[in-house]
Amino acid sequence: MEKQLRTMLVNMQTCSNFKDCGADYAPKKGHVPRGFSGATCNPDEVYLVIVSAQPSKPFTKDKKPFLEEIYSGDPVRDVDVVLGAEYLRSSATDYHANIRTFLDDVFPQFCGDFDRQLKHVWVTQSRHCSISYGFEKIDESVRLICSRKHLVEQVRLFPNAIVLLAGKKPQQAEGVVREINQNIICCSSFALEDFPHDDHLTAERRCKDHVDRMIAERS
Repeated sequence: MEKQLRTMLVNMQTCSNFKDCGADYAPKKGHVPRGFSGATCNPDEVYLVIVSAQPSKPFTKDKKPFLEEIYSGDPVRDVDVVLGAEYLRSSATDYHANIRTFLDDVFPQFCGDFDRQLKHVWVTQSRHCSISYGFEKIDESVRLICSRKHLVEQVRLFPNAIVLLAGKKPQQAEGVVREINQNIICCSSFALEDFPHDDHLTAERRCKDHVDRMIAERS
């Protein structure tokens, strides 16, 4: 991973906005900034940034024992765990499974090769911390605290990427993202049981066209 991005993610673990945005920072209970993965190559070779709403509540032993979320409180160690992509790889929820399906369709040449796909994709959130009292309590102004500080700086690192805002909550950050990258697509959330919707298929085609063009130009 590019050093600047990794440093940014480590610093996020001690974010100065925790008190302002209502985030729970409780590593032993699974609450750390997370919900990002990919970009395992040069940033210029990341061709798709997928932005979702925020991480779900941490997995617990009684629900997903093989994915129980407990972190150390050490920023470097915790980023290593989060970046492991085990949650996406496991298809633990509809969200994780649907993103895997979407990436197989956008990268048919790498279908089933998740590690290869992750070289060219950055999966992230419009808000990087979960809260214990219900996501509906996160209003737009609070969400944009995180998007302006963290999401925009991530997007800035990937000049060749198309940005997919997946869901109404990420789309609240469209204005601030557009200041950095105007190549933006919007679609419904990936956290749906009845995936895909028509707009997912439209987004898939547009993302695939962009990815194919970038791979061809850089081959």
